Amino acid sequence: SGEYRRLTPVFLDSVQLLRERGYPVQGVIPAIDRKAHHWITELLGGYGDSLPVRVVEGQSRTVLRAADLALLASGTATLEALLLDRPMVVAYRFSWMTYQVLRRLVKIRLFSLPNLLAGEALVPEFVQRAANAENCAAALQTWMDRPDKRAALRERFGQLRAELGRCAGGQAVQVVAQILERHDGSV
Repeated sequence: SGEYRRLTPVFLDSVQLLRERGYPVQGVIPAIDRKAHHWITELLGGYGDSLPVRVVEGQSRTVLRAADLALLASGTATLEALLLDRPMVVAYRFSWMTYQVLRRLVKIRLFSLPNLLAGEALVPEFVQRAANAENCAAALQTWMDRPDKRAALRERFGQLRAELGRCAGGQAVQVVAQILERHDGSV
C-alpha cells in the first residue's frame, strides 16, 4: 500500500500534465485488490471529470498488453513490459527512512530490470524526488514524440528476450551473473 500511496498521485499528475500539453492520453490502473481499487478511485475523484483514467481490479498483464506506453513502479512489472515489448517509464519512491538507509548502503547506477539486464539505460527511471510528475510526463512525451526511439527500444528488447530465452533449464542465474560481471558488479 505504501507504493500505491507514494506513486499513484505522481502517475495521475503525469497524466494530467500530458493532457494539459495537448496529448490525448487515457490511463488504466490495474489495482492489486479491492482495497487498492477503492483508494485509487477515491484519489481519482479529486481530479473531477478532467482525468480520463480507469481503475480495474487485477488484470495487470491485460492492461499492460493493451497499453501503448507504461508508467510503472520498479519491479517485476518492468520485466513484464519488456517481455510484452512496451516502452516504459519507471519510477520508485521509498519511505523516507528506508531511503536514508539505502542511499548510504547501496550504490547503484540503474535500478529497473530492463536497464539492469541490458547494462545500460534503455528506459527512463526516476527515484525518490526525481520520481515526480514533471519528469515522468516529459519522459512519456519523448516516447510519444519519437517513434524512432520506440522502434530502437523494441529492437533492443527483442535482443534481451532472445538472451533470456537461451536461459532455459536453470541457466538464468548464470546469465544474470555474467551480465553483472560484465559491468564489474556495479549496476
